[in-house]
Amino acid sequence: MTDPVEIEVKKSNLGQTLTFTFEDVDYSSYSARINIWKRDGTKIVKGDECIVVYDDPNTVASYILTASGTQTIGNYNGEISFYSGSSFLESSKTFKWEIKRSGEGL
Repeated sequence: MTDPVEIEVKKSNLGQTLTFTFEDVDYSSYSARINIWKRDGTKIVKGDECIVVYDDPNTVASYILTASGTQTIGNYNGEISFYSGSSFLESSKTFKWEIKRSGEGL
């Protein structure tokens, strides 16, 4: 497993699209969900749907930031998971998520 991707977001970036690329795989027949949680385990984004497209040779999952994902300044963890019906793939992407005050630089 590789190290998590690090993402920094300003609190005011509601509506920004986050894009995750899964290299050299075709997951276009699957759906994807994103989960984001505080470091204490409390989920703030609970299985929201992502948009999944195949951009040969990669699969791209995109998520539009919602209010629940950008409300509280702090450090979080997250994961994108692919599924079909009730079956989840073992392939997922984890990331570290930091929300900063709107005036702070990235």
